[in-house]
Amino acid sequence: MNTVKLNLNFPKELNTIFDIISKAKGECRLVGGCVRDYLINKVPVDFDIATNLIPEIIIKIFQRSDIKVFPIGVEHGTVLVVINGFNFEITTLRKDVKCFGRHAEVQFTNDWKEDAARRDFTMNAMSVTLNGELYDYFDGQEDLEQKKVKFVGNPTKRIEEDYLRILRYLRFLGLFGLKNIDDASYKASIKNIQNLEYISKERIRSELLKLLASQFAKEVLIKLTEENIFHYIGLSSITISSKLLQRINFKIDDPLVNLATLCNLSTTQNANKVAQLKNNLQLSNKEYKELNWLTSFTNQPKFTDYHHYKYWYEYGKDLYLRFLFVVNNITEINEYKKYLYEVLNGEDFVFPLKGRDLQNLNITGKAIGDAIKKAKDYWHANNNMPNKLELISYLKIVT
Repeated sequence: MNTVKLNLNFPKELNTIFDIISKAKGECRLVGGCVRDYLINKVPVDFDIATNLIPEIIIKIFQRSDIKVFPIGVEHGTVLVVINGFNFEITTLRKDVKCFGRHAEVQFTNDWKEDAARRDFTMNAMSVTLNGELYDYFDGQEDLEQKKVKFVGNPTKRIEEDYLRILRYLRFLGLFGLKNIDDASYKASIKNIQNLEYISKERIRSELLKLLASQFAKEVLIKLTEENIFHYIGLSSITISSKLLQRINFKIDDPLVNLATLCNLSTTQNANKVAQLKNNLQLSNKEYKELNWLTSFTNQPKFTDYHHYKYWYEYGKDLYLRFLFVVNNITEINEYKKYLYEVLNGEDFVFPLKGRDLQNLNITGKAIGDAIKKAKDYWHANNNMPNKLELISYLKIVT
């Protein structure tokens, strides 16, 4: 086992937790993703803590200190402590007795290595004390430095404990890249990927969107395309060649933009691709609405100034910038850089005409809608520049 000393800047709330457990004669360490984040100079968002004290004692000592504590998973050794609005999960050291996919029958232990052995990847199996002592039982720090995603112990056994770990593996490949793939971990993941059918759509959605947001998402998807396994990861309505994937660009930290790009370029002859994605991934209504917007430019042969001003007005600045990125993947836009510059340095447009303006022209009923459409088309064709009087003059001619 490797043990090294780190200089870490813990938040004061974390110091409070360690102090309370220490005064109760307990031992505790940070574990999992927050340790990994510290080692790659990323500020952790979540802090998971392991301890040798049982949940009942943890609850008692924090209640005695007037700190909020909630028994969110006592049967598995986990309680939630809340300090100054920050959530900390504290879990008793444990080992698996029997595994049932996502859930396991556990037994509490005092053995830190046994607890580390039940985790998914070596880079997530490290732990660190308040003094900055790093405990690394499975060479996770070396794998992390090499950006190698590697299961702890036997990859197949780790995967059989929870098949979602296959998608977590692919997601971490998206985060760290493919230069140092662990052959055994990759082969075990691909071999067992059909077992994702036993995983809920919601859990697949969560991991897939994280993958699509990652730096190396495109490279991972190219490999999955070559393996012909898109349908196992919620993308059964998407058919796209690795050659085409090589050509397109992905947007880091914007999974819906990347999903829209895949959907638009898919060769699957399915008019309801977006609806199928919503069902397969259990997308929220907001995500579904955005995906429909982002995929709405599919039939036109090219993107013109008219489209630029039309969609900028209709979608607003933020959504339009994302939409523009997607469209440029479908059909290269001649004025892409110019459009980007204009939007980044411009403001949203307000259409100057209202219904009452048309009533003054004796335009009423359904004719108002037709007139508004004609006026907007004219407005977009002229860079959203004509004012109210100019639009009224135009409508007097064409209506």
